[in-house]
This record gives sequence, structure tokens and C-alpha cells, in this order.
Amino acid sequence: MKIAIHQPNYFPWIGYFIKMHLSDVFVFHDYVPISDRSYTRRCKINSPSNAKTPEKWLSVPIASPKNELIYKTQVIDLDKTLDQHFKYLTGSYHKAPFYHEVFAQLDGQLEDWKSSESIAILNIKIISYIARQLDIYRDVRQSSSYKIEEKKDQHNLQLVKQLGGTVYLSGTGAKAYQDEDVYKKSAIQLVYINSLSYLENHKKHAEFKPSFSILDALFNIGWSNVASLIKSSDVLLKN
Repeated sequence: MKIAIHQPNYFPWIGYFIKMHLSDVFVFHDYVPISDRSYTRRCKINSPSNAKTPEKWLSVPIASPKNELIYKTQVIDLDKTLDQHFKYLTGSYHKAPFYHEVFAQLDGQLEDWKSSESIAILNIKIISYIARQLDIYRDVRQSSSYKIEEKKDQHNLQLVKQLGGTVYLSGTGAKAYQDEDVYKKSAIQLVYINSLSYLENHKKHAEFKPSFSILDALFNIGWSNVASLIKSSDVLLKN
């Protein structure tokens, strides 16, 4: 039983969906404080061709106090914000091969997304929709439903245990601070998923920017190619 845990990010990168695909249960970790510069409330896309910088950040304004728990973090001006973000998408990707198809489908979800009261609800709606379109939607949970008070590694370990997990899928970025002995002592196999390396070495790499939001890939190579790219990441569990 493979468990993956990640904060519910705003239009996250492809590696986020690779982790979801490789898991049996995916946990939206919304029972932790939100960071001001976190990907939970922003994402990176390509800039229009005439822009001075090669990338653009799309940020969602929040009304909650600093370091509020993600599931409690309220959003403000969401109607205006999402409309503006979709205008930016048009400016950046209107010449992309799959712009019209992808934009129309995302735009069809806009009114539902605008009704979200919290950043967690908004992002979970967005991620779940994209995952279903890619046919990689999994058994998903929210860590706020479990109210585990342990911190850091112990928090994740307790989540994995409560879900009956035997394998914890982690991003390689966690190697720098993660206590691997915590998992060994509990007979939980810790597996690091190097999504960025996999994406950078894939033949489709030149057509989109792996570190950007998945939107960059969707507009440039389309739903079916993104789905194939994600599903072929099974090789990461064999390395």
C-alpha cells in the first residue's frame, strides 16, 4: 500500500501528479500552516513572448492570518483573481498547440472553482479535476480529517500508519531534512521519487518546462501526451 502526502498546491507541476499516479492513497496535507511564498497559493507559468521575464507567477490572495492552517485559510477576491489568471493564460499560451482545447475545458470549471471559500477547497477541486482528466485520480484524503498533532516526520509516519500504508512515497527534496530512521523503525519503506530527473530526460521535455505548472505542459503537448508521460513514470518505482 503506497501512500503519498503533499500540500494541496495551486495548479501544481507535473511531478505532483506523478506522485499521485504512483500512489494507492494520496493525502492532501492541509493540516499544516500555509507559507506566504508556498506553492499552495501560487504557481509559475510561461510569460508572453514580449515580456521582460521568461516566467510569470500567478498568486491567490488570502484573508487568513500568517501561518494559518491550510484547511482554514480563506481566499479573497477569488472571482477577480481567477478571471485575471485566465487572461494571463490566454496571453501566454494562445499560440500553443493545444490552447483552445485545454482552455475551453478549464474555463468550463471556472464558476465552480470560484465558489471555493478556502485555498484548500480551491486547490483540491483543481487538482482533482485535472487528475480525472488524466485518468490518474486516486483514493484521496485530507490530513485535516485526522488531526494528527505530531510534527514533521512523525506526522507523516502516523498518517501512513493510520491509512495502512507500507510504502511512503517522498520527493527527493525531503532527503535534506527527513529522518529516514523514523520510517525504518516502523517497517515503512521510504521511496524517493525523482520526478524532475525523469521529466528532464524524457523526449517530450523540450516541448514544455517541467518545473512550471502542469498548465505549461497541457497547453503545449495536450491531455493525452501528458497522461502518457505521467503513466510511463512507473519506471521510477523500479529504479
